[in-house]
Amino acid sequence: MAKKEKENLKREKSLKWELKEETKKTILGIVCFGLAILFVLSFFRLAGPFGFFVYDIFYYLFGWVYFFLPVILLMAGGVFIGSVRKNIYLSTIVGLLLFNLGILGVSDLIKPLSSGWLGDKVGLVEKVFGFWGGIVFCLILALVGLVIVFEWSLKIKKEEEMEKPEKEKPVIAEPIKEVKIKTNGEEKTKEKSKLKEIINEELEKASKSKEEKKSWQKVKSGDQLEFSAP
Repeated sequence: MAKKEKENLKREKSLKWELKEETKKTILGIVCFGLAILFVLSFFRLAGPFGFFVYDIFYYLFGWVYFFLPVILLMAGGVFIGSVRKNIYLSTIVGLLLFNLGILGVSDLIKPLSSGWLGDKVGLVEKVFGFWGGIVFCLILALVGLVIVFEWSLKIKKEEEMEKPEKEKPVIAEPIKEVKIKTNGEEKTKEKSKLKEIINEELEKASKSKEEKKSWQKVKSGDQLEFSAP
C-alpha cells in the first residue's frame, strides 16, 4: 500500500505543470500584443466574424475611444514583459481600467455621446463637479491609473538627497597584537626567581652590615690604643 501511495504521489507531481513567474508574464504580454493587433484589424473589417463581433460590442461600450484600446493593450503587454515586480496582474488591470475611465469621461464631457454607453455613465460626474471640475476629476483618474501601472513617483530631488544615508566611513582594522598565554609552569618559575632575588638581596644587606660592624669595632679598638699610650 505504501509503495502504491508513493507511486501515485510521483505521478501527480509529474503531471503538474508549473510555470515560472517570468514565463507567465511573457505569455500575458504576448496575448496583449496579439489582441491589440486583432483590434486594429477589426477597425478595417479584416478579422472575420470575430472582428465584426468585437467591433460592434466595444464600439457600443467605448465609442471612438475603442480606437484607443490597442494602445492600452500594448501598454499592458509592455508592463507584463518588462516589469521585474511580482504580483503585478491586479495592479496593472486596475491602473489601466482607471486610465480608460478617465479618457472616457474627458471625451464625453468635451463631446457628449462620443464615448459610448460607458463614457456616458462616467460623464455623469458633470452633475457633481460641473464641466471643468469633471474634466479635472477624470484627468486625475487617468493619471492615477498610469502611476499605478508604471509605479511612478513625483519626489523632489532635494528630498531624495536628504533621505540618502551618509556614506559610511571605511573601518580600518587595527593589527592584532600578539597575546602571550602564561602557563602555570612559567608563573611558578618567575615566582621562584623573584624569591631568590629577594633572598640574595637580604643576604647582601646582612653581609654588608656585618662588615660595617667589624670595621667600626676596629676603629674603636685603634682609638682606645692611642688613648692608653703615654
